[in-house]
Amino acid sequence: MTVAGEGKAPGAGHLLRVALDRGVSRAEATAVMDEVRSAVARWPEFARLAGVAGAKAREIGTKLASR
Repeated sequence: MTVAGEGKAPGAGHLLRVALDRGVSRAEATAVMDEVRSAVARWPEFARLAGVAGAKAREIGTKLASR
C-alpha cells in the first residue's frame, strides 16, 4: 500500500496531499493531523490506563516516537 506514491515512509506531506486530493481543506487536514499527534503524545497515559505492562508500553512508545 502506498500513500500519495510513498510506500516505505509516508509523512505528513503525503497525508496532506491525499486529503487535498479528496477535497479536505488544508486547515481541516492540518487540524486532524495535529489531533493525532496530540493523542500519540499521550500514549504513556493511555497505556497506563489500559494496563499495558511497562516494558511493552515503552516498546510501543519508542515505535510511535519514530514515526
